[in-house]
Amino acid sequence: MCGVAGVLRWDGQNESIAVQDMVSALSHRGPDAEECNHLGPITLGHRRLSIIDLNAAANQPMHDAEGRGAIVYNGEIYNYRELRDELRGVGEMFSTDSDTEVLLKGLARYGESFLPRVIGMFALAFWDIRKNKLLLARDRLGKKPLYYFETSLGVVFASELTSLRRYQDVPNDINPNAIVGFLSVGYTPTSECIINDVKKLPPGHVAIVEKGKPVQIKTWWDLPQLVRDRKIWNSFDEAVEYLDELIDKSVKCRMISDVPLGAFLSGGIDSAVVVNAMRRGAGTSTLNTYTMSFADKSFDEGPAAHETAESQGVDNYQRTVALDFATTLPEIIRFCDEPFADTSIIPFYHLSSFASEKVKVALSGDGGDELFAGYETYVADKLHRTARMFPSCFLNAAGSLSNSFLKPSFQKVGLDYKVRQFLSGCHLPANEAHYHWRNIFNDEQIIQMLNQRQMAGNGAGTFQMTEPHMKMIGGDDWLTRYQYFDIKTWLVDDILVKVDRMSMAHSLEVRTPFLDHRLVEFALSIPENWRLKGLKKKHIFKCAARRRLDAKIINRPKSGFGAPVSSWLLGPLRDLARAATSSAQIANWIEPSAVENLWREHETRKQDHGYRLFTLTCLGLWLEQHT
Repeated sequence: MCGVAGVLRWDGQNESIAVQDMVSALSHRGPDAEECNHLGPITLGHRRLSIIDLNAAANQPMHDAEGRGAIVYNGEIYNYRELRDELRGVGEMFSTDSDTEVLLKGLARYGESFLPRVIGMFALAFWDIRKNKLLLARDRLGKKPLYYFETSLGVVFASELTSLRRYQDVPNDINPNAIVGFLSVGYTPTSECIINDVKKLPPGHVAIVEKGKPVQIKTWWDLPQLVRDRKIWNSFDEAVEYLDELIDKSVKCRMISDVPLGAFLSGGIDSAVVVNAMRRGAGTSTLNTYTMSFADKSFDEGPAAHETAESQGVDNYQRTVALDFATTLPEIIRFCDEPFADTSIIPFYHLSSFASEKVKVALSGDGGDELFAGYETYVADKLHRTARMFPSCFLNAAGSLSNSFLKPSFQKVGLDYKVRQFLSGCHLPANEAHYHWRNIFNDEQIIQMLNQRQMAGNGAGTFQMTEPHMKMIGGDDWLTRYQYFDIKTWLVDDILVKVDRMSMAHSLEVRTPFLDHRLVEFALSIPENWRLKGLKKKHIFKCAARRRLDAKIINRPKSGFGAPVSSWLLGPLRDLARAATSSAQIANWIEPSAVENLWREHETRKQDHGYRLFTLTCLGLWLEQHT
């Protein structure tokens, strides 16, 4: 795991000083080594977190001995040994035991056509000396980030926006569309960057940069096409057997490491399955797992994680989330690059810090809900198909009554919140309803809150920013359509941003076995009712898990990894949040009266506005830092 940065200038100017400054902003991503090289028109920079082949010979930028190219990359290639053997078979020679050299040789020989053979997570820049061409590429699911900006003389790129913005030509203007997207869902979509004209390379894509030509963006992994070409299974049991084998295979290859390795363990089934597979393939009697606890028992997964650890025979270490928000929350927002408001980012920041005291690599259970329909939103989608048969007036009345009679619980996604959110979206078309289930502020609320001077001329609805993903899965396969949409939005721009930024803030590499592309392709190609059977979520996954886990672990109610911000906003978070939501910077975007109304209703417990106030708090903190 590392940080990359670089500047391509077709006039050949050496940008080593600028790139050195850019990589210095990435020291948390790679504390073990730093280097910059100027090669023809390009200057490449790298910060290294040494995980595989710890020798200095494996440092980057790495140059091909035959003079064909150079590479900087962030990530891990799990099948690099098999690829190295294949490349040796066609005459390639290796001087290190690193996965970096395998990527370098493969790209030098085959160009971007080598990428589909790679199993791993990565963001890379490969300079092809022979063709005078730069390749920027990102892994299939977008586990590793890559920002870039086109200049009049070439392109500048970096692992993080903070690093990119250190280059003098990168603008500083805020993108209003990104603000709108953030207010809607608590993160900025891939299609928008918080800074105008800066772009994020989409997952599964490669950017080709050549002199005198516009940057060409190409898809190298097409999940919708793979779904359309789905395999026909002989039986459900056959698919369960295959899934069981895939899980072991995915976890085992992610245990390759030359440094200490552990796992995150919550009270849920996903991390428990990962830990079980690690124990099967570890070849050792000990495995350290890490859990964050909360003083608020409705959010605390500590006892359940301890029970799982005992059943699996692993050591579990727990720590309670510290409530020093005045110090940690501004730091968390700084590491996020862009405004970000998933409440789980707070415990994940502390969890990464905790684990990094003992290990440099941790496996997590992220991705299981997206793959196997584990979210309540998919149940809501199914219920919506029935609810739509009722007249709109009836649904609107039901929504109004729910607001009157359901008192806010201030607990983790309580029944009151679920009912209100469902009824408020029942009148919408199916695709928009699915988007609505995760809304923090809807379009009407955003329009009412925004300072119109900032938003003049901005008429785009928030759903329209991501709607193209809905159209990639056609026909009646509604569950696959919404799962694919969540993979391209919620997973990429929320879950994986959280995992990458918070783990890298502590120089910790996190690996996600469920996001092995073979598992993703399998999950979205099986029949819908194998994933969501009636209203039972993750049906096939739980059937496979029964081979590994006790029934009481599998049958636990889903908890999630949120934080009790609704209560915190009335206590330890209140002063910081009040200041952040009333600053001059946020008042430039959000009408103060709208913010004060949310606070008034929340503090009197008339409504639970925890998510909304936390979203505005994070925006306010980011705007203060940006200014």
